[in-house]
Amino acid sequence: MNYRQKLFIYGRGEMFILTLLFFMMGLFLFTLGIHLEKRMGGKTGDTPIEATSILRSLSDPIPNRLEFTEQGQGVASTVDEILNQELREEVKKRGIRLKIPRPVHLPEKAQSKNAGATTLLIKRNQEVLKRMANQQKAESAP
Repeated sequence: MNYRQKLFIYGRGEMFILTLLFFMMGLFLFTLGIHLEKRMGGKTGDTPIEATSILRSLSDPIPNRLEFTEQGQGVASTVDEILNQELREEVKKRGIRLKIPRPVHLPEKAQSKNAGATTLLIKRNQEVLKRMANQQKAESAP
């Protein structure tokens, strides 16, 4: 098969017809555009340009720090109220439970003498504090 004779899936005749079709479409659209421009009365360049006055721009006043603080005073509380209201609406809509009660059963007696981690930490901290106090007494009494 000769690759030059075929242009992908189209033959030479089909490519010629498609090219001619696109060319004719472009020519038609070009003439239609010119016709519509004349009909709408587009700018031709025959009219002279009139003199225009230059307007001065006014500078915007810069707000001071007091105005900024006045504007932002109720923003945090307003946002909190809106978020709280939206949360309540979403909870009602979806039927979500916010606080689910969970049963907790704690043993009455500890399994060992040093069962709680906090008791060990408290004892250790007390020992460290005693050592530090003894060291300070020893250093201050020469």
